[in-house]
Amino acid sequence: MKETYLSANIETAYIKAWYDEAAKRLLCDKYILAWIIISVIDEYKDCSVQYVRGCLIEGDVRTMSETVNPNEVMPAIKGLNTEIQINSEGRTTFDIYFNVIRPNPKENSHIYCDLEIQNDYYPGYDHVTRGVYNCARILSSQYNTEFAGSHYEKLKKAYSIWVCTDPPDKHKNSISVVSLQKNDKVSSVDRDKEKYDLINVISICLGGPEYANYDNKIIRLLDVLLRSKMTPEEKKKILEEEYEILCSICRKYKYRVEYKFDQFFIYTKYEVWCYEIKSGKRILLHGNLLYGKGGIKESGRWHHQKMCGCRSVDDIVKKIHEHEIWKYGGLEFK
Repeated sequence: MKETYLSANIETAYIKAWYDEAAKRLLCDKYILAWIIISVIDEYKDCSVQYVRGCLIEGDVRTMSETVNPNEVMPAIKGLNTEIQINSEGRTTFDIYFNVIRPNPKENSHIYCDLEIQNDYYPGYDHVTRGVYNCARILSSQYNTEFAGSHYEKLKKAYSIWVCTDPPDKHKNSISVVSLQKNDKVSSVDRDKEKYDLINVISICLGGPEYANYDNKIIRLLDVLLRSKMTPEEKKKILEEEYEILCSICRKYKYRVEYKFDQFFIYTKYEVWCYEIKSGKRILLHGNLLYGKGGIKESGRWHHQKMCGCRSVDDIVKKIHEHEIWKYGGLEFK
């Protein structure tokens, strides 16, 4: 079985996970991004990880200055250009830059996200101030793309999320948000929050199990990935058992799972299934496995299946299991 993009990068990032490029490759995985999104962005707090990963994170996203191995299994995001170049404003480069569709979108509305890994907590500037600047650049870059003329009402919200791996003790294992707030000086003024709530800087400061709040899901997840000296096998076990990142429901039914780019392959005893999203449309295919002297191989013939209301990978695996029972019953290969 080929390794998933995430498990392969856990191996390569072992010991050197603090290094910028290794950390970016880990955080670029869609499952990790989905966990970050539902944990710190209020619009997604009631969404499942599977739903955000499969339906809301737009496109495939890569990090800044990343080279890609053409033979690599990679369900990471490639998405938006990590550089914003505006004449007269110069160039701004982000670690990871992508957008996410709102759970209940109005006119297909989405949010722009900049994700930064900060290994040096005091690099000569405050990362919150830099985050405000990044959000401002994201907003100004939307001119002639999201809106034109004076239609500022079409501006999309910007988030700058900072994962700080080595903060001072007083900030360890903490999450804080800096955002635009309305403050009435005289009388009470009714204003729609959507009109001004456009800049949000989020700091996720890690610290390890010896500090309070380590049981917070996203703090523990990021600490395991980026700071912990656990072996790759120990990290993968936590990801499977505590975060269901490597699809534990497949393990429940003894199905084998592979990720290939934005395709999700599930191998049962009798068939192979493929789930993917193309142009916003969810597609489920299945084909037969051929058993012979040369071993097991795919038949090469694929058939479309109806989604039947499936909204997550868990739903799809349950549907596959029901199909297997209905079609094959108690059959066993001799």
